[in-house]
Amino acid sequence: MPYVASIFVGVVLVQDLSETALNTIRKYNMLKPGDEVLVGLSGGADSVALFCFLHMRADELGIKLRAAHLEHGLRGEESLRDRRFVENLCRCKGICLEVKSVDIPALAKSRGESIEVCARSERYAFFAQVCGRAKIATAHTASDNAETIMLNLARGTSLVGLCGIPPVRGNIIRPLIECSREAVESFCETEGFLYVTDSTNLSGDYSRNRIRHQVIPELRRLNPNLEGRLTEMSELLRGDSDLLEQIAEDTQDSMQMRPSPPLRFDRDAYLAAPRPVASRILIRILKSLDLRYDKYRIEQMGHYIREGGAYQLSPDWRLLSHGGKFAFEKKRRPLPHFRVEITKSELESIDDFRSFTAYAGKSIVLHRVDCKEFENTPAILLKNCLDYDKISMSVFLRGRMPKDTIRLPGRGCTKSIRDLYRESGASVSQRERMVIIEAGGTPIWAEGFGVSEQAAPTKDSLRILRIEVVE
Repeated sequence: MPYVASIFVGVVLVQDLSETALNTIRKYNMLKPGDEVLVGLSGGADSVALFCFLHMRADELGIKLRAAHLEHGLRGEESLRDRRFVENLCRCKGICLEVKSVDIPALAKSRGESIEVCARSERYAFFAQVCGRAKIATAHTASDNAETIMLNLARGTSLVGLCGIPPVRGNIIRPLIECSREAVESFCETEGFLYVTDSTNLSGDYSRNRIRHQVIPELRRLNPNLEGRLTEMSELLRGDSDLLEQIAEDTQDSMQMRPSPPLRFDRDAYLAAPRPVASRILIRILKSLDLRYDKYRIEQMGHYIREGGAYQLSPDWRLLSHGGKFAFEKKRRPLPHFRVEITKSELESIDDFRSFTAYAGKSIVLHRVDCKEFENTPAILLKNCLDYDKISMSVFLRGRMPKDTIRLPGRGCTKSIRDLYRESGASVSQRERMVIIEAGGTPIWAEGFGVSEQAAPTKDSLRILRIEVVE
């Protein structure tokens, strides 16, 4: 009779795992017929349960299965044992396996990372490398989720940290995320699936193991269904977090003044946003620029946006806040000195238009136009037009020089080009990449400001050179 009861309990747990996993797949729309799935297969109970579950249900789900195993080089012969076990399992099931070996301890040391962080990043990098168009299935369970939440809570976290491990992230799916580790082990035992045990899971040297072996058991004394309740909490908080992210995305879109670098935003619109939304906007921007973020950095950025000034985010990026806007500017390498001659004969040979390269990435296109086409053109549109007949010699494309000046039409004065760029709010890197057209040693056109008075078209002009900047 006890033997029958044991089988009954096992069957219930197996049904729980299978049905729970299927419900999770449906709930989060993880898979559809025709999908290819790459299973991260370590050889432990969780990954074996996931692999065998998907293999058993492959026809029902309409999926094709592959597997990947990263040998970490952490446990000597034990690691090699795990690899051999996984290779044998896949061979028996007729499943293609991708294998890679990495010296995680050496790599972690060279990067200045912990073993755990390095191993995780290398696993996901390997999966991404070999997955192709396949979904990546990892064997995270409700128990892993509970440990992650507790670990985040102990270290200090935001709402996102309390959401735990997401069931779906991009092409990564976690079908067992609502199954407990006990259900996983019972599933393997009942179905007769062998697995290996990682000895480091029993060590107290890792933070997660201390949470697993010391904290979680104590919390289970308060609530035996701890994993289930934390899974429910995660789902509820993910809904709240997703809503805030959507509001942040919409607000960011509405306040963005320029979609490409340098990214520029309306300062007042940002300051009007509620703090939870404003901080998410900054995090979204930093992520898009592949820059790190933390609480201190977000607070500092908020301060500079409010008060104005420049805040260095990295050796290459800085935040600039001035007037009614703030922007994210990437430092550009200073351009080598350039001086490109356009001879008088080349100017004469322009029939319709001709392009001249100032430097790699920027060209000046000169269009030769009959002046009749500009009879009713407002003066402001003529700022990038030269009177063709006033040019009696070669001209040069070059960068700005310290003592450059220009007398713009209608200004009544000669002004330093440096001061003009400074007053315009152009950044230093932008100024360095501006093009000047010089004739007879004097600037006759400055990018962004236009033609000088001496070369500007008048009502008596017959031919015009229209200047177009192409980047």
